[in-house]
Amino acid sequence: MSQLFVLFPVASVEMFREQCINLIEQSNGKDSTKLRFKDELNRTPSKTIMMQKVTNYFLAGEGKGV
Repeated sequence: MSQLFVLFPVASVEMFREQCINLIEQSNGKDSTKLRFKDELNRTPSKTIMMQKVTNYFLAGEGKGV
C-alpha cells in the first residue's frame, strides 16, 4: 500500500491501475473477490477512486467490514 501512496501523485491513470491490480493479485484473498475488485478497477476512471477501492479491499481482508 505504501508504494501506491508514493505513485499516486506521479503515475498516469493507467500505470496506477496496473499497480493496483498487481497489488490485489499478490494478495491472499479469494479469487472471486480479486476478480470483482479487478473488474471494478478496470471500470474506474479516477486514481482517487482506485485508491479507495484498493484500501477497502485490504481493510475488508482484515475484517474491518468495509
